[in-house]
Amino acid sequence: MTLSGPRIGRRSALAAGLAVLAAPVASRAAEARLGQGPLGDILFDPDLGAIPLRLKPRLIRVPATANGQNVEAIIDSGASFTVFDLAFAHALGLNDAGSIAAHGNGGTVGARVMTGAEIQIGGFRMAHRNVTALDLSALQKTAPAVKLVIGGDLLNWLAVDFDFPARRMGMAFSGRAQPPQGAVTELLRPGRMGLRLIKTHIEGGPATWAMMDLGDANAISISAVWAREQGLLEGRRVSAGATASVEGINSTLLVSLREVTIAGVTFSDVPAQLIEPWRDTETPVNIGLPLMRRFRLITDFPRGQASLAPDPAMLGQPLPKDRSGLGVTHTRRGLQVLLVAPGSPAEKAGWRKGDEIVAVNGRPAGGEPAGDREGGWASGPDGTVVTLTLADGSRRRLTLATYY
Repeated sequence: MTLSGPRIGRRSALAAGLAVLAAPVASRAAEARLGQGPLGDILFDPDLGAIPLRLKPRLIRVPATANGQNVEAIIDSGASFTVFDLAFAHALGLNDAGSIAAHGNGGTVGARVMTGAEIQIGGFRMAHRNVTALDLSALQKTAPAVKLVIGGDLLNWLAVDFDFPARRMGMAFSGRAQPPQGAVTELLRPGRMGLRLIKTHIEGGPATWAMMDLGDANAISISAVWAREQGLLEGRRVSAGATASVEGINSTLLVSLREVTIAGVTFSDVPAQLIEPWRDTETPVNIGLPLMRRFRLITDFPRGQASLAPDPAMLGQPLPKDRSGLGVTHTRRGLQVLLVAPGSPAEKAGWRKGDEIVAVNGRPAGGEPAGDREGGWASGPDGTVVTLTLADGSRRRLTLATYY
């Protein structure tokens, strides 16, 4: 996970206190077995239809069950395997089969192999599955209640229709999903650990293979080393943010890119996060959900392709961009300031690390963004005045402005 602007975000997960819809139960007789082996079984019933998906705050979340318990799962194409929060896995009674090293762009952490997982999302089911369990408490500081992340275990078996305009997700056998009208089909290249790469052009430059990372809450994340080599820091304002992941929290740089082109569609004024260290030297760019949700997206990883149909309503909206300068984490009472971005409105207004916010415009802080704005209160237009209530009861007015 990373910060969105300076706000913590990359794979920021579920907001607390949200209702979870129960996933439909598959008819065992209608299921087709897609895979079988020592890691468990993969089964699919195509008759169960689409399921609802939610996007706030900038993550794909769908109703699921895990060993009979309702849970909201994050769909993350940047995760090559299924991940449980360690405490959740223990609460479900999964069996601990030993330790394993989990590798991410920010480094390596210790994890546990858990056996006996039973997971269902719509007509897709994993039975007797081996999964990875991690301590996700670092992520939960930025996105409370992260319990289950599904990636390659689903996407590598089926065609998945992310119908973002209709807020639903459909699944079909590979090769049987019909692209919507106006869709462009892009060939995908396999990256490290089976993750999928899509061809991308940055500021009119040559094609770059970027990871399609639906679990990245930033529009685009880039290796800081590669960005310098490409001259992406030259002649533009640069500020600072941070990334939050299972490996911890690291500093980043924030810039705005003039143009990014995907599937023939060019996006302007794209906020980018430059990350260092960046482990994947072969793939220097991640394309995140804020860009990908501007399409109706059908992934068919088994066939190595994705179909993208632009959503006219979303193409007319600016990409979410932090204009506050406050990098925050969640606390029991609200939000705590982790960093104040240089040159930002927050720095000019005298905000400090450690300040605790309990309300935003009179609403309790720390939940989902109010209204339909994709990035919440901090991404409002320049000149928007936000009233923030601190833990001591005092109030501060912060005027939003573009600072990178």
